[in-house]
This record gives sequence, structure tokens and C-alpha cells, in this order.
Amino acid sequence: MWSSEIFWINGEDKNIYGQSLYKGKGRREILKQLGKATVLSLDWIYKLIFWINSETGTISVASLDGSKHRVLYRENISLPTAIAVNPLTGFIIWCDAGESPKIEKAAMDGSLRQPLVSVDIFRPMALTLDLKHSYVYWIDNELSKISSISMDGQYRKVVFCSKELLAKPSGIAVFEERIFWSDLENQAIYSKQRRISANVTTVATVRNPAGLIILAREVQANSINLCLELRADCPFLCVPSPLDPEHSTRFSCLSSDSLEPDNDVVVPQTGSQALDNTKVAAQSPNKIKHISRTVNSTVTTEHHVPYSVKWVIPFAVFFSFTLISCMIISCRRKSRCSLLHTQICEKSKKYLKPELGRTVSATYMLTDMKSEDEDEDK
Repeated sequence: MWSSEIFWINGEDKNIYGQSLYKGKGRREILKQLGKATVLSLDWIYKLIFWINSETGTISVASLDGSKHRVLYRENISLPTAIAVNPLTGFIIWCDAGESPKIEKAAMDGSLRQPLVSVDIFRPMALTLDLKHSYVYWIDNELSKISSISMDGQYRKVVFCSKELLAKPSGIAVFEERIFWSDLENQAIYSKQRRISANVTTVATVRNPAGLIILAREVQANSINLCLELRADCPFLCVPSPLDPEHSTRFSCLSSDSLEPDNDVVVPQTGSQALDNTKVAAQSPNKIKHISRTVNSTVTTEHHVPYSVKWVIPFAVFFSFTLISCMIISCRRKSRCSLLHTQICEKSKKYLKPELGRTVSATYMLTDMKSEDEDEDK
């Protein structure tokens, strides 16, 4: 899953470019004329690129080949300054240094937008994620501070504070147990250990460092691309769904011209393998038709019922009706036999004579009963 390409925004032509680290491969143009695109972040697992347009106040997403792209967030964003992606949980986090400074967190599928930091923050300009420990680090240029907070909004603390070494910071990164940042005014890259009392080291002197990233396999954690694993049939963009108790699906399809995710996602059957709840839904004989999550976190699942199940209820009703009918007929027959037996006994008393044998008496009795029955019918 490790990406061997680097990506950047060209401030002159307003394009996003990518270039492989291997020799012999030139740069490739990914997206053109993006306006005032300032910062980007890469999802190396789902092959997506996110960027900020500070002029329009929007956050957009695109496939790595640039063929499909769209605006993801555009409401209530004043002055976005930095963005970072967590492909392991399906969230993006960004800084807003506008009228109401804050750090926000939201899902890649357009749901669960919420403030992460909204107090004691003035001008957040740089942001990075520590995926190993699930922490967010940012620099506040107004306060000249580096701070951190867990990705669930807890355990906030100040890591470093210095007006001299944080004169005009432009970027921040975390690698292993060290924090790195770049400073435009000092034309330098600095580093220190995470503990507050650690000394600061000048890593390099760099001319106009506009940003900072750490390029290492350890930074890009491995995970499964669920859009590929579950063979998502998304017509436009497939993004991971957030790891959240209210969400049961593992991916969502985004449309090209709406903030609403596409609703129909078809996952082909994988033989006899059953997909559990952590992957999508339940198994059916042909296909699993899944209604993916919408922005208001509503989830609906539709199952195709096998034909064998469809006939269970009608068959049960028919069987019950037949059984009851047989019981009624049996009871009627028993009643008639009992009545006949009673009549035989009464007639025997009347027609049975001492001098006649049982066979003759019985014949007379039955003949006489038949005659009486005929008379009654008449």
C-alpha cells in the first residue's frame, strides 16, 4: 500500500502534479486550474487525494489519476489552511483560521462533521497526524505553540512554545518519537523529541520552506482497501466509511455533482463465503444489494429472499387446513358409527326373537332399519 509517488501543487499554473521516486519516470499532471489550491493530503490506501482551496473555502477529493473529482465540503469553511487524512478510520481533519478559528474532523463520505478544537485557538496554520498513537499535532502561529490532542478530542496539551523558533512556521510532521517543523522566517527545519523538556535541533537550512512531509514506509500504515476487497460497484468515487458505532457499512459511493453519496452499491457474491457485519451485510443466493450510508447516517439494508423461504408460509397454511379438515371428517365418521351402533342395539331388542338365530335376526334388523330410513326420507 506504500505510495512511491510524491504530489505537490504548483502555485504558478494552479495544477497538481505527481512524480514517481524511481528514476526514468517523469512528472504527470493530475488536475488542472484548481484556482487557489494551497494544501493537499494523500490517502495512499484508497488512492485518493484531498486538497484545500483557500479562495473558495472548499475541500475537494479526487482519484489519483485525476479522472474523477468533486467538492466534498463547502459550507461554513472560512479560511482553511491545512488538511490531513486518516485512511485507517475514514476521517479527514483540517484547520480553519477564519473568523471562528478551529480544527474540524469529518468523514470522507460527507458525514459526522464535528469540531475537534474550538477554544484557545487563534491561527492554526499547520497540521499533521500521528497514526500510530492516534494524535493530532498542530501549530498556532498567533500563539507560537505546537499542541496535540487525541483524535477523539481528549488529552489536549502544549508540546512546545517559542516565539523565536516558531516565528513563521509553515509545516509540521511527526516521525517515530520526534516532531519536525519548518519555519519561513528562520529559513530552517527544526526537530525535537515529543517530551516537553527536550532540546530543539536544527535539521537543515532551507530556502523558503513552504511545507514539510516525512517520506517513509513507517509513516504510511498498511490496511485493506475495502472498496477493492468487497468489489464495490461505484460508478464514480468509492471512499471508506468512518469507523463509528452508528455506521455498519465499510464504504460509500460518492456522486459527481452532489454532496449526497450514491445510494445503490452492489457487492457480488463471493461463493460460499459469508460476509459478516464488519464488511457489509448478510449473504444472499445471488447478490448482496446494499443501500450505503447517506449524510444523515441513515442505513437501510435490502435482502433478496430465496424462493424456498417464499413458499414456507403458503405451504404451512395449506398443510394446517388439510390437517384440520381430516380431523373434522374423522370426527364426523366416528359420530355416525356411534349413532349406527346405538340404533343397531335398539333394533336388536325389538326384532331379535328367541327362536331365531343371530344371523336371521340380524338380517331382519338391518332390513327393517333400511325400510324405516326410506320411510323417513319420503
